[in-house]
Amino acid sequence: MTTIVVDTSAIIEIALGDPLALECAECLHRADGVFISVGTLVETLIVGRRRGVGGRVDRLLQGWRLTEVPVTSDGARKAAEAYDHWGRGIHPASLNMGDCYAYALAKEMNLPLLFVGDDFSKTDEHPAL
Repeated sequence: MTTIVVDTSAIIEIALGDPLALECAECLHRADGVFISVGTLVETLIVGRRRGVGGRVDRLLQGWRLTEVPVTSDGARKAAEAYDHWGRGIHPASLNMGDCYAYALAKEMNLPLLFVGDDFSKTDEHPAL
């Protein structure tokens, strides 16, 4: 068992029932602890609503034992630094602002990141899957 940080992409994958939904859900359930940046949480709620699964995302978030980590001024600076290095138009990883909150938290806590897609795989982040 391990402790992880979760990104929006994994939560939306589960909410939509997309191909890696089961693997992501199992990873969340196996974890001893799951952290989410409040910046990532905002992005997740927005994306869920825009994709038509806002209610499902709300229910999933309430059902999981996530530890919400506030974005401090130091955390904001680390997310901005992540964007400076890995952001859209700067690096092939093309991280967006929401991605940078998850990236910065995983780096700060030295934890693997649960994500879906190719963006984080082009960074130095350690995947949970």
